[in-house]
Amino acid sequence: MKEHYPPWKSRISGISRALSSVVEHYLHTKQVKFGSTQQIRGDAESKDNRPDFCPDLLRRKRSGRRFVRVATGLYRYSGTGQLYACRKVNGRNSWRTLNTTDKKRAVMLLSLENYAAKANGNCEIRTISVGGEGPVQFELSPEQCPPPETISAHRLTVPAQTLTVPAAQAEAITKPAKITTLRELADEAEAQSQHLSASTLRIRKHYRKVLEKHLDFGMDVTKLTTAQIRRMRAELSAGRKASSVNDLLSKGLKPIITAALESGALEKSPLEAVKPLKKAGTIRLQPTWSEAQAIIDRVEKSAPASAVLLRLMLFFGIGQAEVQGLRGEHVDFGRGVLRLLRQKTKKPYDVPLFDNGGRALLQSLRDQSKIMTGRPVVSWHNPRKALTTASVEMGFPSYSPRSLRRTFIINCLEKGIDPRMVAKWQGHADAKLILGTYGNFIGAEYEAQQVARL
Repeated sequence: MKEHYPPWKSRISGISRALSSVVEHYLHTKQVKFGSTQQIRGDAESKDNRPDFCPDLLRRKRSGRRFVRVATGLYRYSGTGQLYACRKVNGRNSWRTLNTTDKKRAVMLLSLENYAAKANGNCEIRTISVGGEGPVQFELSPEQCPPPETISAHRLTVPAQTLTVPAAQAEAITKPAKITTLRELADEAEAQSQHLSASTLRIRKHYRKVLEKHLDFGMDVTKLTTAQIRRMRAELSAGRKASSVNDLLSKGLKPIITAALESGALEKSPLEAVKPLKKAGTIRLQPTWSEAQAIIDRVEKSAPASAVLLRLMLFFGIGQAEVQGLRGEHVDFGRGVLRLLRQKTKKPYDVPLFDNGGRALLQSLRDQSKIMTGRPVVSWHNPRKALTTASVEMGFPSYSPRSLRRTFIINCLEKGIDPRMVAKWQGHADAKLILGTYGNFIGAEYEAQQVARL
C-alpha cells in the first residue's frame, strides 16, 4: 500500500534533496559579509570556508560541468574528477591540468612549484635514483634552501611513488640551466627585428646604448627585479621627457624581456608592474589657414622647391613621410583621389583632390611633366629651415612642417566637416584621435564666428 505524506512533509523532503546536492565552489567570487576563515572537514576531503566562498544553491544537473575548488589554487572538474591548477599570469587565469585525481598528490605538486617560484632561482631541485631504471625521488637541495623551520617538512620531500621519471629524462633534469644574460637576449631581440625599417633599427640601437649605461647587460636575466627597473627609470628621468623614458622601457627593454619569456628564461615579466610615466601636457602651435598660406608665399620667394612641399602638406593634410613616398602613379585625376601609404601603420588610404588649392597644385605639376609613373612627384629635402625662417621673419612662432597638418585638420573641423571623414583622410581607423588631439583647439577667430551666430 502506497504511503501518503502530508504536503508540508513533501516540501521538507524536496528541500532536503536540494540541499544534499549543494556544491561548494569559489571561482574568485567575493562576499564580504561572510566571517573569518573556518575549517570544514568532510568525509572525502577538507575545504576552506574563506570570505570568497559562494555556495551554489541550485540542484546540480547531471550534464552540468563545473569546477569545484578543493584547495587554494586547486580545482576539481566534476565531469572527470581530474584536478587542475589555476593561477594569475599577466592578469589572466591560467589553467593547467595536473593529470591526477589524488588531492594529496596535487597539493604536493603545487607546493613544490610555489616554493620554487618564490625562491626566484635560489632553489635547486635534484633527482635521486631509486632502484636503477625505476622511479626517482625529488628533493630540494639543502645547501641553498632557507632554514628548515621556515618550510614545512612535507613540502621538501616528494614520496618516490608519486613521481615517476625515466632515467634518461632524470639526467636531463639534473643538468643546470644555461644562464642567459641581458646582452644575449638583446642580441636575439635585435636579430628578430631585422624586418623593421632602417630608421627604426637605428633608434632601437640608440635605446640599447642608453640602457647599457644604467643597467648591467652582463647580469643574468633571472636576477632582474622590478625594483631595479624602477630605480633605472628614476635615473633615466633626469633631464628627459616622460615620453622618452616610456619609449626606452617599452621599445628598448621590453623586447629583451619578451625574448626572455619566449625562451623560457623568465616565467613572469618584471616590467609588468612598472607603469608608464604620465606625460606632461603638450602645447601645440599651428598657424591659421590664412597665416599658413601667407608664410608659404614668403617661403616661395627664397626657396620655391620647399614651397611646393609645404603646399602639399597644407592642402592635403599629409606628413613628410607620405610626401616622400608620393609617386606619379599615386595621383589619379580620373577618380579624383590621391593614393597614399601611411608610414606609421603601413596601410593605404585615399585623399580626394580638394579644390582648396590641392587639385590646382597637382595640375600645375602635371603640366610641368613632374607627375610620371614610377618617379617621385617632388624631390625631397627637409623644408623645416625655410618654414622656420619665414615664420620668424613675419612675427609668428617657429612653426614646423608638422604644424601644417594640424592646420589642415583644424580647418576641416571648423568648416563643420564630419570628424569621421577627417579621420579617413588622415588614414586613422576612427575619429577618436582627431577629436581627442585636435578637437580641443579652439581658435579666437572661430570662437568669434560662433559667438556672432548667437
